[in-house]
Amino acid sequence: MTKDTTDMKIQNPKDRKLSERMTLRLIDGGLSETARGKRREFHSAYVTDTRLMGVLGMRICWHLPENLHYRYLYQFFYFDAEEYGFDRYESGLSPICCQHYNQDPVVVKEHACSMFGGLGAKKREITEKQAVYILRRYVSFNREHGIPLPSPSEEYEDLLSGECSLSDEEKEQLRELICVKVRSPYEAANYFLMRSFGGDFEAAGWLAEKNVDCEVFPGLSKCTLCRNASRPDGDTELLALGEVSLTCESLVESDDSYYIAVSRLRVEKLKITEASRVSLSKITPAEAAMILSRPEYVSSYALKGPAEAVNRYISPILTNSIISKYDDNTLFAVYKSNNDHVNSRIYRLDNDLIGACYLTESGYFIVFSGTISGIEYMERGIENSPLRYLLKPDGKFQFHENIMWEFISGGYDDLGDFLYDMDFSGDDDE
Repeated sequence: MTKDTTDMKIQNPKDRKLSERMTLRLIDGGLSETARGKRREFHSAYVTDTRLMGVLGMRICWHLPENLHYRYLYQFFYFDAEEYGFDRYESGLSPICCQHYNQDPVVVKEHACSMFGGLGAKKREITEKQAVYILRRYVSFNREHGIPLPSPSEEYEDLLSGECSLSDEEKEQLRELICVKVRSPYEAANYFLMRSFGGDFEAAGWLAEKNVDCEVFPGLSKCTLCRNASRPDGDTELLALGEVSLTCESLVESDDSYYIAVSRLRVEKLKITEASRVSLSKITPAEAAMILSRPEYVSSYALKGPAEAVNRYISPILTNSIISKYDDNTLFAVYKSNNDHVNSRIYRLDNDLIGACYLTESGYFIVFSGTISGIEYMERGIENSPLRYLLKPDGKFQFHENIMWEFISGGYDDLGDFLYDMDFSGDDDE
């Protein structure tokens, strides 16, 4: 699910210019200068190209000519097309702003990463009109479904008044900005089924011809597509031409219930031209776990310094990440810089995850991944950063199944205690 994670060169925070450090402040931070009641001038905006994944991130920058120091307001919006609508909003002030978002102050980029870091997105520049149109679409979604708008709504309520409509041509232009270009029949099938199972028939329709019924499994509640395996029927050479019939076996989850849904799709010129249900079978969570099971590689470290130091030096590794709290422990999940995992004959929801780091209250830093390349990437990030001076290797393990989520959700913060209690027999490399 975003941003370029291949460059592991670590920048020492002390090397940043003073003007680039800690320039962002929350509006409610008690500053003498605020954005409330001030004249705004549109500066720039971008949106992520992740609509086919069911989500969008958007950032708007405004110039505040009446402020003397904090002259730029940044607004960050997170939208979910399936269930939550306009789900999250944050904002901040900065004394500086650059012409292009790639030149944003470091702390602004970090703030954007905390909002959109797991999306696997490219940022596409949009106009003020397009940004307002997107915002209003999701505000309408919330109102139609009785979902409260994120606070403080008074910071964006002025964008909700007056006329803002797009012509059909303008809507098509915006759609091309917010959606990736489909490259193969497999990618078309995966995105189509993802949107269909999620009840997002508008986006599914963008991938299909007008006569196709996008509700392939009517009566099935909104589902998450966990895995999809597509099998070409007939001449596989037609795949290169974007024309093929596919039998798709999908593992989907809805409200902790799991199903195997088999469908048949016809893809022509990378558009779904036929879609039909073959079968639907409920399976147990244990069966679903077996299908999704994969090896897990774990490296454990003991902290030699304060946890605050880890938080300070880990940020270069977390270019595309989501940070979550579990009691007093912190999970840093690191994602790929794109959503190329959708362009595959066998799609897995978690194939966009490179790996994760788990910082525990008891003084351990645990790194894990479902692939060898992922764990090597995470370990290289540690070796190429000041983190290596704070961490003492404590053990390396390879497991034949996923164990870390059970470790985290079980409330553990010591891996040794967990392995002893659960009697896991991992292959200890040390």
